[in-house]
Amino acid sequence: MCLVDGRFRMKWIESGRPVAAEPEHRGFGMVVLDQITQSSLDGKVDIKFDANGLQWWLDCPAEVVVEHDSRQQRDVAAPGS
Repeated sequence: MCLVDGRFRMKWIESGRPVAAEPEHRGFGMVVLDQITQSSLDGKVDIKFDANGLQWWLDCPAEVVVEHDSRQQRDVAAPGS
């Protein structure tokens, strides 16, 4: 996961298991991974099933997942003080 230009980006990869195939039926788990995550975090989700396994990406505004603490920023801005 990383923060870039005010965006939070996260990638989840499952590998080392049998080849992942896209399910024929989108059950509750897929709804959570895709639709609920996107709407709750005002973000974009991408899900891929391929020979390497399941890959899931999230890109959303950082402020919806990262807590802002002005004291922490002040400490970082003035090291050693």
